[in-house]
Amino acid sequence: ADAAGVDIAALCVSHHHNAGQSARGVVRLIGTPVDRLEGVCESLIETGKAGPMAEFEVLVVGMQDRPGAFRDIAAALATAGINVEYAYQTPQRNGHSGYSVFRVKDGMVGRAVEVVRDLP
Repeated sequence: ADAAGVDIAALCVSHHHNAGQSARGVVRLIGTPVDRLEGVCESLIETGKAGPMAEFEVLVVGMQDRPGAFRDIAAALATAGINVEYAYQTPQRNGHSGYSVFRVKDGMVGRAVEVVRDLP
């Protein structure tokens, strides 16, 4: 990614297993510029070093450095009836606060942005 000029802002690696299929790893990346990140992913797929690629819209929230900040966002989304499929958090970087990344149901990111925008 570095050689392609991609800045990886967030990374999450997890295990995924579907019934009847072999287990595999899932890598979730957030980076810029997006077109170069897509190119890096496509190159890995072409070489056989990675499986299929899927792109999803996620809610990315800059985090306040205080206890309970992540909980407050998750609770507000739950109260609004927005289910979180998965979430992860990035560390502080270069003096900037970290981010929380929330994957919500397709079509709900706009509503999630409204909910989070109204938080203190």
